[in-house]
Amino acid sequence: SPEPWVAKGLTYRGAEDATNAITAFQQALRLDPAHYGAVRALVETYLVLDDTNNVASLLDKSFRQHSSDASYWTVLGDLYSLALRQKPLLAAPRDRTPTQVKIAVAPRTDSAALAGHLNPARTRQCYEHALALAPRNPEILLRVGDAYLNADDFTAAADTYAKLLELRPNLPQVRERLAAVYLKTDQKAKAITVYKELIKQDPLRFDYCNVLGELCEESAKLDEALSFFEQSLKLNPDQSDRYAAICELQHRLKRPAAVVVTLAAWKKRFPVDWRVPYFQAYIEVGNKEYAKAIVAYADAEILAREAPQEVKLNAQFYFSYGAACERAGDRDKAAVLFRKVIATDAKFANAYNYLGYMWADNDTNLTAALELIQQAVTFEPDNSAFRDSLGWVLHKLGRDTEALAELRRAVASLDKETKADSEERQDDAVVYDHLADVLLQLGQPAEAVAMWQRGLKLDPGNHGIAAKLAAHAPPPK
Repeated sequence: SPEPWVAKGLTYRGAEDATNAITAFQQALRLDPAHYGAVRALVETYLVLDDTNNVASLLDKSFRQHSSDASYWTVLGDLYSLALRQKPLLAAPRDRTPTQVKIAVAPRTDSAALAGHLNPARTRQCYEHALALAPRNPEILLRVGDAYLNADDFTAAADTYAKLLELRPNLPQVRERLAAVYLKTDQKAKAITVYKELIKQDPLRFDYCNVLGELCEESAKLDEALSFFEQSLKLNPDQSDRYAAICELQHRLKRPAAVVVTLAAWKKRFPVDWRVPYFQAYIEVGNKEYAKAIVAYADAEILAREAPQEVKLNAQFYFSYGAACERAGDRDKAAVLFRKVIATDAKFANAYNYLGYMWADNDTNLTAALELIQQAVTFEPDNSAFRDSLGWVLHKLGRDTEALAELRRAVASLDKETKADSEERQDDAVVYDHLADVLLQLGQPAEAVAMWQRGLKLDPGNHGIAAKLAAHAPPPK
């Protein structure tokens, strides 16, 4: 009988006599090559001794045994998984991750493991053998599903977890795995359904609420996303990121009063979080309160500098800060901030364009402005706003023929664009105004009038364009 030999081996192993322990386990396997207790004990002993060659040899030999015992295959799959976890270099070279092997190796020519190595697919194959023998065993189903998930076979993993839930509908860890599969395969609707079931089972899990909020937001279900984030914050108020997400959603849903309340609560809970004044600045810019926005940006910069963890403000922060300064009339500070953007990110095209256009529009540093805008156009040749800026600075430099060509390109690009935002369309009116000014300068008043008319249609409240039309449009017949 193999059992006494296994017991004897375990006793030797407990006495730290590995040699006699191995001899006893080997005798048990000679009596019964498919005795999973002996296989497990011997593999564990070899692993402790770091005898990886014997681990690989024993597991390979055990895999080739014929057994109709589901437990044998379950244990063997567990041992493959254990060995690969403890000794990653046991994986055949092409099956290792880049961190496990750093040299190029020739690919294997068959599915068998190389000498002294393990084939990671054997873990899954062992569990599949077990499942074929015990198709309704929940523990085996869970192992098979996990093996499929680890192998990125998401369809098979989802099917297996679904079968397991039919047998054990109250296993939250299975639903979590199923939700993970749906997330990896971008099946957001199914993931949302599963996470809602998880919350019903454990309503205090704020992390489930956060995942649901993110999924709903990605699915354009903004009201539902906001509700889940608010629920998460009630369960755990110490989540600064959730305040930020809630403020953003309230702003997108056009609920300014709610934003004010959330910002106040956020600031009270996290008084030194630099993102609070940063978001406040974002709101003030939306309200066109640029002086208030500048104060908020300055506060955010100070708090970020004094934060206990290093905060590196990015180019977008300084660009937004600079744009607020320009709109508030402080062009000198805006220029400093735009240069900081370029120093932080040398390919931030909007900073080149904004600074160049600001100078051109105010007849300042025109040569430098031209160079900046040309750089922006190099980054984004089809950007209509950049082409407009280039045409405008060329006009300011007296190069109207070149300016006309660039402004026509800008208008042609605009005509191809579809914009629903009314403010964006109002901004586009400036492009038609610039083209009209250059056309008038080149002695083409009729076309200039047509351009002003198109611009005024986009921005009916533009008094400057209206005045030019009144001055140059022919009197009605």
